[in-house]
Amino acid sequence: MPYHVYRCHITSVTVLGIVLIIVVSESVVQSSMDLTPSENINWKLNYASISSIRPLLLLEKCYGIIRVHVIGSSYYIPVDWKMKLFGFLIYLLIAVIYLIFGIGFTVKTGNFLEAVELLPSILIFFQYSITIIMQSFSDEDTKRILLSFDKIDEMLRITMNEEFYKKSRSQTNKLLILLCGSFLVIIIFNIFNEVEIRIGHVVILFMYFQCNLEIFTFIKLTDMLQERLFIINNYLTKFTQYQQFNKILTFHVCVDSVYVDGCVNYIGPVSPSNRKLCDLSATYNKIGELCQILIKNFCCLIFTSFISIFSFIIITFWTSLYSFKADKDLRYLLKVIVLSTLEVFIVSMMCLKCEKILKIRNCTKILVNKIIMNYDLPKSMRIQAKTFMEVIEVSPLRVSIYDMFTIDLQIIFKFISLCATYLIVVIQVNHFI
Repeated sequence: MPYHVYRCHITSVTVLGIVLIIVVSESVVQSSMDLTPSENINWKLNYASISSIRPLLLLEKCYGIIRVHVIGSSYYIPVDWKMKLFGFLIYLLIAVIYLIFGIGFTVKTGNFLEAVELLPSILIFFQYSITIIMQSFSDEDTKRILLSFDKIDEMLRITMNEEFYKKSRSQTNKLLILLCGSFLVIIIFNIFNEVEIRIGHVVILFMYFQCNLEIFTFIKLTDMLQERLFIINNYLTKFTQYQQFNKILTFHVCVDSVYVDGCVNYIGPVSPSNRKLCDLSATYNKIGELCQILIKNFCCLIFTSFISIFSFIIITFWTSLYSFKADKDLRYLLKVIVLSTLEVFIVSMMCLKCEKILKIRNCTKILVNKIIMNYDLPKSMRIQAKTFMEVIEVSPLRVSIYDMFTIDLQIIFKFISLCATYLIVVIQVNHFI
């Protein structure tokens, strides 16, 4: 069969697959509207909390990653099997298009440079497949993550604070603008450097965006942890400041919160019967458990991301040097500089967020230690503070990837150093070829 006839046949099959997915998606949406909350749905989520990450959830649905079930204006978990089938069909369609127009066309041409450039796309496809498979079997982790955020917000008494959730949604939108902006730069430079835009290139970019989207989802969830840790520190700071300066406090009880001079004082007045420090330690313990769930859910994704990013940078170095040596065109060197910078930037964002959580944890230790060392406080409150300190010690909030390396500020410099070392090796090898 001639190649162009074969390609037209595959294109028709692809279009048929798209139509099939649209029909299935419509039936899934219609069936979800007919369900009642009591049918196969166990947990209703806090709308204000879930709306903080709603833009990310909507983008994930385009790739078949469906974390929540929408009925009317409410969010429920877990999702039913029809939703998972819809996600699998999307993945199957993307995989077929990639295998035919991505790998098949490159193998058909037999070009050495395109064969080398195929390796990063294979890694991206592998990472994309791992993400879809893991998210399809992570309903329990997703349920625990989302419900834990609701429980923590309830324990910190911020469920009715619209300003807090509004600020969180704003940060999510800024994160998405940053993601789309970086992706737009990649598209522009790919258009600038590619002589012919093929379907395989578009599919690879589609999968590449999804891989970065999941990294940004992890960044957002860690940022939400950071926000709640910051609230705990604010409560502790407010209490220690007034104790340090021995000010006369005027308490005004309003609903469940106690306000001091216009600012919320969660801990409240000094009293042997005050158990608020114990409540804060329980909240911190809940945050520590949530951090472990996040690590478990995103550990494989982060590990494959590091492998893909490192391999992509090294292979891009090689192909750019090879093309520059053959064509004497500066466009390829410009491409490698931009792509490598964007890749390091994404990894750096993730590492900086994890590092900031560690700094906030250290601030929490300092504040709790001040309460422990304040001998003017009742013995019961100081004992609660010591218990709080033990909880902090057993909850390091450190993102460790399979006990091999930790995501923090130091890993950025190690990663850059490793890439620079291999760049020197690639240049030397290319010089003798």
